Amino acid sequence: MNIIYYCQSLIALVATQILHMIPLGLLLIILIAAATKLFLYYFQSLSLRKRIRKLTISENKKEKTITLGSKEKFAFVLGIRNPKIYISTGLVSTLSNKEFEAVLAHEYYHLENRDTFTMLIASIVNSISFIFPVLSDFVRNYRVGREIAADRFAVSKMGENLSLMSALQKILAAPSFSTPYAASIIEHDTLEERILSLLARDRKGKQFKLLNLLITFLSLLFIAVIIAMPVYASNISSESSSLCADKSIGKPYSEAPPAYTPIK
Repeated sequence: MNIIYYCQSLIALVATQILHMIPLGLLLIILIAAATKLFLYYFQSLSLRKRIRKLTISENKKEKTITLGSKEKFAFVLGIRNPKIYISTGLVSTLSNKEFEAVLAHEYYHLENRDTFTMLIASIVNSISFIFPVLSDFVRNYRVGREIAADRFAVSKMGENLSLMSALQKILAAPSFSTPYAASIIEHDTLEERILSLLARDRKGKQFKLLNLLITFLSLLFIAVIIAMPVYASNISSESSSLCADKSIGKPYSEAPPAYTPIK
């Protein structure tokens, strides 16, 4: 019987230690994911900047705009410490003067609000959405919100929304162009909601998938239970150990013979 009690104590103690390590393990995974995202951002940015240097035609340092010789249609803001607007000759040749002004106003909003930095933070947050999937919904809603804010700024500068709408339609018809963590007018997955906003139609609002909410809730509940469990399990382990000690010496006091009378 003593062996059984000792085994139960040992199992409870080992299980407690393993469960106690799970939150620390999750924290380590989150830190690794964030570090990996920053690592990828750095090298992808280096690669993109090398390509930009080869394509650069002209630079307006005062307005922080750089024109790139490319048939692709794109305009984006890139850079953390010193962000700049990059726009392709392919897009410039496609747009009218008013459409071009509207696109520049949109990108100036991202430039002045340093959205490249917040987009990078949002990307890092999104990297741990495999644990808390609702974070991916938060990030997408944030991206849509920033693009709509930049569109509204451009409309207020232009005094009308037709120029920006026609520019967005031309961009939508062009092939998708991806830039790492850049604030860009060419995000195809946000265009539909932005056009609805420009048309003054009701948006669906911030959207959260029910499955993502459920999985996130269960993940948080699981972590909370694990954090609370070690204290309870340790008490059980201590009680089991003391009981085993009593068993190895003899019967506990509660099980002593009725004839036994303690000395006063």
